[in-house]
Order: sequence, then structure tokens, then C-alpha cells
Amino acid sequence: VYDEDQLMKFMDEDVERIAIVRHPFTQFLSSFSFFKISARLGLEADKQSMGRFLQDPLHFKNIPQWSNVLLRTKNAMSYDFGFLGEKHQLGLIESRFTVLILEKLYDSLIVLKRKLFWSMTDILHFSFKVRNSSLSNKMNTTMMDLHRKWSPNDYILYQHFYDIMLDKIERGGQDLKNEVQSFQQILQTTKVFCNDWK
Repeated sequence: VYDEDQLMKFMDEDVERIAIVRHPFTQFLSSFSFFKISARLGLEADKQSMGRFLQDPLHFKNIPQWSNVLLRTKNAMSYDFGFLGEKHQLGLIESRFTVLILEKLYDSLIVLKRKLFWSMTDILHFSFKVRNSSLSNKMNTTMMDLHRKWSPNDYILYQHFYDIMLDKIERGGQDLKNEVQSFQQILQTTKVFCNDWK
């Protein structure tokens, strides 16, 4: 859980706090797979196990590893921020963090670059172990609705910062769109160059 007092024991007052959030359902899918939640629940590792869990999560509350399952599947992003679903907390998080959106990563990075007066080299990156999106594409809205009921605070958190980022992108206009395109071209060129040196 984010602890401002502990952080400031080690950081300067003007430290820039940067966070990233993603759509809560894809975050759930990723955590369910990465932390092998099916095995912790005593279920087969398949899509059906996710559905069985979401239909009645509390059915599993007596398993030995329930606290770990709860931490990974219920309002996981909100937990990291210390967000309990109270609206005033969103303003506090907003005042402390620049929050990037994974689904708008390139745009978010350009917004961040402009805010901090960085150069393109400051936001160059490579992605590793990226989850194949095909699984999330196959998941139906019923499962997403079940997850929204199980993890409501994450949806509130995500939508709040998604809307903020979308507003910043729109205010950036065509100039920001052009910079995002240039950034993507630089990323691709750099990726090709680095892959040639493997």
C-alpha cells in the first residue's frame, strides 16, 4: 500500500510520483494467470475456473490461501493506492500522482514527457512478457460484469484517471497525435535495431 509518510523519508519534496493503471478486468485476467489463482483455489487452470470464481468468490473464503487470493483479485489497484472507494480520495491521488493508462500508453508517455520537459530518449522502452490479448478478447461481458461487482473500487479508480488522461490527450490536439506517431516510429526503429544485435 502506498505510504506517503514512508516515501518522504527517502525522497525529496519535489519528487515526481508516476503510476500506471490498466483496465481492471484485464488486470484481473493477468493476475489470475500470473499468480496461479486457479491452483490456489483447487481448480483447473482454464477459463472456466475464472468464471466459477467470479460467480461466487466467497465460496472459496475458507481455503488456506484466501487472503492472498483476495489481495490479487479484489480491488488490487485500489489497494496499492490505498483507495477505499471514497470520492475525496481520488482528488488526493490525483494531486500526488501522474497516472498513466496502459491502454493509452504511448499517449500517456507523451503527456508525461511534456509535463516533465523530458526528451524522447527519456521515455524509450521495450515491452517484455506482454500478455496475449486474445484471451481477454474472448471473455464475455457477463464475466466482466461479475468482476465489476467483485472489484468495484478498481473500476471507479480506472474510469476516473482514464477520463483525465483522455481529456489531456484531446487538449493536446493534432500536435500531440503527431508526436505520438513519431514516438511509435522511433520505438519501432529502435526495436528493429536492438533485435539485430541479439
